[in-house]
Amino acid sequence: MSSHHRATPQWIIKGVVDDTDTCECCGRTNLKRVVALMPLDADGNEEGDVSYYGTSCAATALRWTHTRVANTARAANARANSRDEWARSAISRYARWEFATVREQAAAWFSCNAHDSGPASERIYKLLADARAQLADTTLGPARPHSMGDFRPFLVISGRDERVLLSLPVPADEAEREELHRAARRRFGRPGHRPSTLYALSGEAAKDVFYANRNLERYHQHRPNFGAY
Repeated sequence: MSSHHRATPQWIIKGVVDDTDTCECCGRTNLKRVVALMPLDADGNEEGDVSYYGTSCAATALRWTHTRVANTARAANARANSRDEWARSAISRYARWEFATVREQAAAWFSCNAHDSGPASERIYKLLADARAQLADTTLGPARPHSMGDFRPFLVISGRDERVLLSLPVPADEAEREELHRAARRRFGRPGHRPSTLYALSGEAAKDVFYANRNLERYHQHRPNFGAY
């Protein structure tokens, strides 16, 4: 018998799902919490399709307590949310350079990754592919916005030291938009504070776009013959 043989399947909890209330194991419905279970092969690698179990059935399958299942699922969701935010930042920063020239891509990449020695175009393509795959994954719910067409405007206020002080979505309604700018001027209308309207997939991503833009500006200041961007 192989040393890898197991009598029961092994799983990893991917997180809590919010678009189903039915357990695929026992068929119960109207459940308060359903977790996504990914089967693992004999070497502990993810293999096969995700199953959606209520916490009771998940606890039985894993031979865990309900509390351990719930805590592990919450932690997995937190990790997934963190990966989603990383993906939104990556797309917001680099999608605009996807079809740029090789020199433009190099400037965009190396201005933020000075110690990287790889081809900038390959790095950008790989990063965008990974980021889009993360946001398109439907394991825990519907796909999240992940294209440039999904970008929204954000009002970003930076200080004299170029640190972002505020990042808020710009409302579509004109009156609300004007009120946002008035409020920002009241709060940050001091010398050295700089407002910018930047397009991104989230407020946190808009902050990263701001810093990426500053890095690119400094990159070109120190390389005036590198070429336009």
